[in-house]
Amino acid sequence: MYGNPDELDRIAAEIEKRADGVRDRAKKLDDDARKMEWHSVAAERCRETVGGDMRQLEKAADGLAEAAALLRRHAQEVRELIAMIKNVSEAVVGWFASAIDRFERALDAFNQAARDFANGVADVLGFGGSQPPSPPQPPWTGRKWGPDNLPPAGDKAWLEAGEYLRAQGVPA
Repeated sequence: MYGNPDELDRIAAEIEKRADGVRDRAKKLDDDARKMEWHSVAAERCRETVGGDMRQLEKAADGLAEAAALLRRHAQEVRELIAMIKNVSEAVVGWFASAIDRFERALDAFNQAARDFANGVADVLGFGGSQPPSPPQPPWTGRKWGPDNLPPAGDKAWLEAGEYLRAQGVPA
C-alpha cells in the first residue's frame, strides 16, 4: 500500500519546525557573538567563525526546508495516485457490473431462442432438433482482466488494469 499522505504532511511539518529551530539557533549564535564585549583580533576571528557557522546552519536549515517541501510534494502525488486508483477501480468495476448484467440478459435471450428453435425444429421434423447455436461469450473472454481476477481494492495494479482495458475499448 501507499504512504499515508496526511502522515507525510505531518512529518514535513515536523521537519519544517526543525528547520526553523536551526535558523533560530543560528541567529541566536550570531546575535550572541555580535553582543560580546570582547574586542580584539581574536574576537573578530571568533565572530567571523560564528558567522561562518551561522551560514552553514542556515544552509542546513534550507536543506531541511527543501526536504520538507519534497515530502509535501510526494504526499500530494500519493493523494493523486490514490484518487486515480480509486477512479479507475470504480470505472472498471462499474463497467464489469454492467457487462455482466448485459451478458446475463443476452444469455437468457439466447437460451430462450435456443429453446424456441429446438421446439420449432422438433415440431417440423417430428423429433429432436439439430445442434443448437453456440451461446454468447462474456465480453471479457480472452482479456487479461476480467471480473474474477481484478486487483484488490487500492492496489496500484488497477492502473495497469485500467490502461489495458482502455486499450480494449473499455471506458476505464
